[in-house]
Amino acid sequence: MVEILSEGITTARRRQATHVHLERVHGVLRRRRGARLAAITSGGAIPDTSEPDVVAEPQGTFLGRVNEGFAQESLAGDTFLLGNASWRISRIQAGRMRVEDTHGASPTIPFWKGEAPARTAELSEAVSPTCGSRWPPGWVWGQAARGGRAYVR
Repeated sequence: MVEILSEGITTARRRQATHVHLERVHGVLRRRRGARLAAITSGGAIPDTSEPDVVAEPQGTFLGRVNEGFAQESLAGDTFLLGNASWRISRIQAGRMRVEDTHGASPTIPFWKGEAPARTAELSEAVSPTCGSRWPPGWVWGQAARGGRAYVR
């Protein structure tokens, strides 16, 4: 780390971000001019999470936030569900997703990272018949319990 801080970052134009001077002969480390200001103003420069605001156009009404990964993978023209309404993305900017009401068009459901545990085997067995599965109840779990592989197409 001391090497990086003393040598800085070399770009095509010049060497930048040399915040400390390392005197190798005597083993002395000294701060360079501007190092204190850089340390004070750069703290917390990278946010923990970046959840872009979703803003309705043309009113500019704040609707909520979406996951950063969802915003990065979305394109203008995509339709997604937020709350109980579907919205079409008109443009994506840094920290902001601008959307228009689609008045009930068929949306996709955005993904998110949940904190709850996954669905249990018992709940999956109970829900499976309602999904119209072509596999008999318990077949996939039975295959997994025996160490076999269950391929679902």
